[in-house]
Amino acid sequence: MKLIKIFFALLLPAISLFAQINDDFAGYYLGTFPNGASVCLNVSVDEEEYFGTFYVLGDTSLYGFTGMAKIERLSLYSYPPETSLKIEAVKANTTDLDASVLLLGKKYAIRFSKMSSLARIQDNRGTINLYAEYPKFIVPNPAFLELSQEFKRSISGSLVKFVEHIEEEAQSGRGLETLEWEKEIYYDISYANQNFVSILIRTYELAEGNVFRSFYSAAQYKIDKNEAIAVGLRDLFEKRQDALQEINAYIIEYLKNTNNQFAKKGIIKYFDESQLSAFVVNQSGLQFYFPPGVISESLEYESVIVPFEVVEDFVGKTSPLTHIIKFY
Repeated sequence: MKLIKIFFALLLPAISLFAQINDDFAGYYLGTFPNGASVCLNVSVDEEEYFGTFYVLGDTSLYGFTGMAKIERLSLYSYPPETSLKIEAVKANTTDLDASVLLLGKKYAIRFSKMSSLARIQDNRGTINLYAEYPKFIVPNPAFLELSQEFKRSISGSLVKFVEHIEEEAQSGRGLETLEWEKEIYYDISYANQNFVSILIRTYELAEGNVFRSFYSAAQYKIDKNEAIAVGLRDLFEKRQDALQEINAYIIEYLKNTNNQFAKKGIIKYFDESQLSAFVVNQSGLQFYFPPGVISESLEYESVIVPFEVVEDFVGKTSPLTHIIKFY
């Protein structure tokens, strides 16, 4: 038991010493299409392979891609079909990219401005494996810097609590600390511009060697000058109650049309705001995530996308959605 206590005494401080890995190309980029719509490029990297997503506001299509980098050039290709999207990009400066984008047979020259790099946290010791990714914003605005620091603090706290729980198990004498324990946290940018950030938070845990759990949550921020203000679903709409009614009606009708038994049997009647809190903004609309057992008997998280056209009449002039909806 003394050795176990020494192990955890060494591990806990180490979690605060985050190993941050910033790849030159990995990160979130924002460009502009010829019609003025934002083009979003989200690039991740696993060892030497690049992957991620690409979309244009006004088009509900989401393109996944893989690719590779050689010296100062980044080559990305969609899948499938491979002919839908091809991107050849070179460094325009230390952060931005000049890209030739071949999209559905048409070629576009786009300058991508980098909004964030990819920060990683990793600590592997014995039977405990910890990993996290979050955006480290490089936008010259204190609001974005504070957001990155907030993400880091939140992840740090979550990982420390996880290790403290394992320490409690170790002190119980049941030997569970000798089994595999893993925790992974991902803060994914669903959409971001200079005025708004939408984040999907995915958490995966492996406990006691064979107990797997996953959790989805989300966070939305309105950038007001030099301050990032957390906003909820109702903050996006001028006619809040009407918007919630329409969102509910759409989700339930959608589920009925997909032969969802919970909806068809009347088990689902209405979602309150707390049940609709895990949502993000993306190229298709508002995507709502539901825990296992809420909208079906599935043991996994499920999601429903509510198109922008369903809520566009309730969006006020000061809403962060105003800039997005005009392209639909």
